[in-house]
Amino acid sequence: MNYDEKLFKEKANRKARKIWLIFAILLSANYGSDFSNGLYSTRYYLIFLALCWIPFITGEILLRTRGWNTERYKLDLVIGYGIFYTYVICTTSSPIAFTYVLPVTSLLVIYKDQLFMRYCGIVNA
Repeated sequence: MNYDEKLFKEKANRKARKIWLIFAILLSANYGSDFSNGLYSTRYYLIFLALCWIPFITGEILLRTRGWNTERYKLDLVIGYGIFYTYVICTTSSPIAFTYVLPVTSLLVIYKDQLFMRYCGIVNA
């Protein structure tokens, strides 16, 4: 059985995209619930949504223009989610906000690139 690197990258990007979409929906709903209960202002929630969804949409455009096997998608994932996570961690009072970094960490495992995972782990820390 031959190893096809392009096929592996495509499958990894598709899985990462699906997981990222699920987390974006869940976090948007969670913060939407908090917003409707008066815990966050409209401005805060709109910035939250922009930082959550713009990187995802950018990644979607990247996948559609460069192809599903592009190497750049994992960088978009890390940088986009990193910006989003930084905003959340700096503006929330939730004691469990640190757990929001776990989705991006789990997504990095899909790519099976140890050096990349170490680099991203150090940057996130």
